[in-house]
Amino acid sequence: MVAITGFTDSTTAEMRDFLEDVVSNHSDTLILIANAATRSRPWVIEVELHNLDPERLVFNLIGAHGTLHHEVPFSKRISGTTDLQIQLFKLIDHARKANPEAPVTSLEAKIQERAAIPTHVATVAATCLIAKTTVQVTLTGLHAPVCGGDEFWYLMVPQPGAPDEIRHGFAISQLETIPDNRRPMAAYYTTRRRRPEDGEIDLWIHLHHDTGVAGWAATAQIGDTVALWGPRATYNPPEGTSHHLLVVDETGMPAAAAIAEALPPDHPVTLIAEIEAPGYEPPVNAESNVDLRWVYRSQRGASLSKTVAALEL
Repeated sequence: MVAITGFTDSTTAEMRDFLEDVVSNHSDTLILIANAATRSRPWVIEVELHNLDPERLVFNLIGAHGTLHHEVPFSKRISGTTDLQIQLFKLIDHARKANPEAPVTSLEAKIQERAAIPTHVATVAATCLIAKTTVQVTLTGLHAPVCGGDEFWYLMVPQPGAPDEIRHGFAISQLETIPDNRRPMAAYYTTRRRRPEDGEIDLWIHLHHDTGVAGWAATAQIGDTVALWGPRATYNPPEGTSHHLLVVDETGMPAAAAIAEALPPDHPVTLIAEIEAPGYEPPVNAESNVDLRWVYRSQRGASLSKTVAALEL
């Protein structure tokens, strides 16, 4: 497991998830980067991520010549997962220029696919506190395809007190060119409702932090400009699925509710949602095919894992 130092606990967890995905699913891309880093004939056949800190990423390069400990410094100090992604993409670009004849790697193909996803600019039309820690933000001016189901977006909002970098024509590719103190804050959010004929979308944002997008949502003003990259959708259960089990906390509630609503009425759904306490429930209209169960963290003995383990489906 890669050692990650120099970041907050939450940032470390996000980075670990990102790096584990890269290692598990895109080892060919890491080998491309590693062979470019050795500046000799390609010999690396396996790559291990050894250490990450704000200034460098350290690899173990394994091949015919044994194991080499190799340090790759970043072009600038990183502070979050977005910075890490930008630095990784720069390493891929450098490796591709060093070895233009190499086959396109899996992560390069994914980057090319995502490059075709458009960025949309919208404005805040309304905000409403729908639960004690959940605010609904309604955006207008959004004219984009509808994916349905767990349709989600990468939402980018202005830094507090910084010049607004988001204007019509803004694209996600511009993020890396914006200085850190002005770069829009961003996070993924699922559509709660769409009214495409009116160009409107409702997003539920859990107020779990005073900073970042959650901090912005708590004080968002009508007319604020935001950008959304997407949409995409990922929930695609196998054909013939007879029962859907959805287990979420507050951040996953919009996706779970959207998935449950999109399923045919003859598809049974068990939705288990963990929230802080009674009275914190967001407004969810569960249809007859949805068994909605709340688990309250504040109640002694309450446990999401125990609730799931006790299910009889």
